[in-house]
Amino acid sequence: MELILVSHGQLAKGMKDTLEMIVGPQSQVTAFSAYGVQDADFLSLIKAKIEQTQEPVVILTDILGGSVNNNLTQLMLQNHSITLITGMNLPLVLALATCSEDLTKTKIQELIRECRQSMVWMNEQLDDASEEEIDD
Repeated sequence: MELILVSHGQLAKGMKDTLEMIVGPQSQVTAFSAYGVQDADFLSLIKAKIEQTQEPVVILTDILGGSVNNNLTQLMLQNHSITLITGMNLPLVLALATCSEDLTKTKIQELIRECRQSMVWMNEQLDDASEEEIDD
């Protein structure tokens, strides 16, 4: 699988850097910073990357409704073999980059569900835990 991270600014490149800090080099992961000087024509660069690979392509974007995701949604509509997921976060990047199973629809849904559960308001969780201790 080819994993392509795309974001406004440097978020995608930071995600890839952090991913590689945790699990080592990831040659199947590419990051593009939309609207930056380096990746000014990010859509053409992504199209070229997709044309170069024989692997299934999964693209992660940063925000639903953002211009990056809107542009890549248009690309997905032209190329139905692309899997496009928005709401990129580090747990999802880690899960996708290290997934050894085929990315079926069910597997993608499972990974997204698990990564959503990793978002926790710690203040509330600690308050709830403290209240439970008081009740015991």
